[in-house]
Amino acid sequence: MKKLLLFTLSLLVLSCAKDLDYDVVEYTIVPEKLVIAEDAGLRLASNIVHGNVDINVKLPSAGTYRIRVLDLTNRIVSQDKIQAPKGDNILKVYHSTLPYQSYTVELLTWEGASLRIYVLAIQQ
Repeated sequence: MKKLLLFTLSLLVLSCAKDLDYDVVEYTIVPEKLVIAEDAGLRLASNIVHGNVDINVKLPSAGTYRIRVLDLTNRIVSQDKIQAPKGDNILKVYHSTLPYQSYTVELLTWEGASLRIYVLAIQQ
C-alpha cells in the first residue's frame, strides 16, 4: 500500500510540472540568425541554450499550431498551443524547468502533422 501511495504521489508531482513559458517578441525585422528561407520552419538562435532562447516559428498560414518538446527517449516533456499569423513569429522560450540535456523541438499543425524538427541542448 505504501508503494502504491508513493507511486501515485510521484505521478501527481510529475504531472504538475510547469511547462515551458513562451513570450512573443515583436521585431520589425527578423534577426539574421533566425531567418528561415522555406515557407514554414523552426529555427533557434543557438543549438546550445543557456537561460532562455529566441525561436522563429515561420508558418505557412495563420492558425493554431503546436510546439512540442521531446526528451532523448522521445517522451513529450512539454507541448504548447500557439495561435499566430502567417510568416515569421519570434518567440522567447524560458526553459528553466527542464533538466540539462538534449531535446527535440517539433512544430506541428493543430491536426498533428509535423512541419519541422530542431534539436537543442540545454546547458548550465
